Amino acid sequence: MQLRLVLFLLFFAFVVIKLEQICEQKTSKMHYALAGHAYNAAELNEYPSCLKACLGDAKCVSFNYNFVTLLCEFSDKTKEMENSSFIEREYSTYTEVLR
Repeated sequence: MQLRLVLFLLFFAFVVIKLEQICEQKTSKMHYALAGHAYNAAELNEYPSCLKACLGDAKCVSFNYNFVTLLCEFSDKTKEMENSSFIEREYSTYTEVLR
C-alpha cells in the first residue's frame, strides 16, 4: 500500500513538473481576445500547439486562439498594455505567457 502511494506521488510530481515546463501560461480568459495587435498569425489545429509556438517566439507575450477558425494570433502586447483593445470574442481564448 505504501509503495503504491509513493509511486503515485512520484508519478504525480513528474507530471506536474512536465506540465509546468510545457504550459508556462500566466493567465487565460475564455471568450476574449486582444484585438488589433497581432504581428503574426497561423492556423494551428490545437490550443497547445499555439501555446508552444508562442513560447518558442521570443517576441510573443500573449496570443489569441479561436477554437472554430483554428487561428492563432501572436502579440507583443498584453491586455494590461492595451486594455481598450481587450474585447469579447466568441470561441476565442486570450492567453498571456511567462517570460
